[in-house]
Amino acid sequence: MNDTAPPSAGAVRALAHQLLAWADHLADGHEPEAPDRTKHLLALALELREARRRRMRLFPRVPLGNTTWEVLLDLFIEELHGIPVSLHQLALAGDHPAPSVYDSAEMLERLGLIERKPDPADSTGILVVLTVTARHGLYELFEQSAESVGPILPDALAR
Repeated sequence: MNDTAPPSAGAVRALAHQLLAWADHLADGHEPEAPDRTKHLLALALELREARRRRMRLFPRVPLGNTTWEVLLDLFIEELHGIPVSLHQLALAGDHPAPSVYDSAEMLERLGLIERKPDPADSTGILVVLTVTARHGLYELFEQSAESVGPILPDALAR
């Protein structure tokens, strides 16, 4: 990889969020979070996605999925990995029928949580990205989830 290549949009967004989180904590008189906090949040998001897949394998005929949530979750994970995603890729890679993914993406776009952008690598392609509002909300969700699960996890694993 070329050391002078610019970072991906996902990497810049993750860094920007981390800087904002540190600024918030410093403003509140707290020490900054550990630098690997984003890695922990990504691990939590990945585990949630894997738990969904396990659930779908164990209960294949039970409609337990929520396509709209899973579109947000998948976009969050891919952005943290720095991987641009087209809506078509999202529909193909997901665990739900493509029409459901497209419908969910339309609703998320209307709600201002995702946006479509031209793919610089493909003149006919369209990428989908989380908006700042969605990204911030997902970071908050995973940070709060990590805080609430953290204290009970050692006890649960010991059982």
